[in-house]
Amino acid sequence: MNHFFFFFCSLLCMFTLALATMPAGAYDATSSNRTMNDIENDMILYLAEHHPDISYGTTEYVEYLTSILVENSDEILSHRSDYDDICTYAGEYLTYVDNMQVEASNEGEILSLDKEIGDKTVSQVKEEAAEQAKVDRQKSEEQSYTPIAYSSSYNRTAAVNYAKKWAKQRNSSFNTYTSDCTNFASQVLNAGGISMRKPSTIPSGTNSTTKYWYSRKRTVASQGGVYSKFDVSTSWINVSGFYSYTSNHGARIISCSSKNSLQNTARIGDIVQLQNSSGTWYHTIIITGGSKGNYTYCGHTTNRLNYPVSSIGNNNKFRIIRY
Repeated sequence: MNHFFFFFCSLLCMFTLALATMPAGAYDATSSNRTMNDIENDMILYLAEHHPDISYGTTEYVEYLTSILVENSDEILSHRSDYDDICTYAGEYLTYVDNMQVEASNEGEILSLDKEIGDKTVSQVKEEAAEQAKVDRQKSEEQSYTPIAYSSSYNRTAAVNYAKKWAKQRNSSFNTYTSDCTNFASQVLNAGGISMRKPSTIPSGTNSTTKYWYSRKRTVASQGGVYSKFDVSTSWINVSGFYSYTSNHGARIISCSSKNSLQNTARIGDIVQLQNSSGTWYHTIIITGGSKGNYTYCGHTTNRLNYPVSSIGNNNKFRIIRY
């Protein structure tokens, strides 16, 4: 009896020690009550151990989270039992950055999650995404697909040539953002002949609107010299704003529930947006090469030039924005 008791106590101690040494969050794999702040704290600890060169809140952090969602790029992280929660957090963080860069006076500034978003649970994030999906589906069903007359039709060759030229560079005629994917996609559409839509009087700075779609560079003189400023609509630089504008102004929206569906439906020159497993639309790319079943794409935030669509993770869904 004493031997059995000693053996049981030994096992209990070993189990307790194992829990204490597990990576934060690993034993609570998919807790719907975990908050974005909980997961973010786990991520900061993980980075300190595995990627000390990546600091929270930096451009590198945004690129890292994007590559996780697009390509499942971190193999060690992808084997954690709470990986689904981490992907939910990554989508929320990238969306927050995407929105904050249009509100902050310094568009390149990265801020920590505010309290309202940080306190959201995994289940709340998924519920909100599901509600938005219903709205998007209804909008898609009501869409007539009647193109609005532009000054010129969409030239896919010109759009693709622009995407390839600037995939790993930044065009100084436009501002650059930390989350730059949609800004780049807008430039590509414009290079392909889709005309900007501007108000009669363009407000200075960032204009929160999906009624217009534009980016303007202007020169400002001051005592310190001459410098450039940019006036831009949120629809030009924001994932959801871009979708709202284009879907209301001539673009056809085609949903693809899998990568295989995307590979068989897309055309070269199409704009494509990505949705993570929790239902958040977080990234924009451009199909630039290959053929049916074997396409390549270009994009910003994580710079990609003729990158294989096959490298995109299977847990993504897609919507094609086609002119």
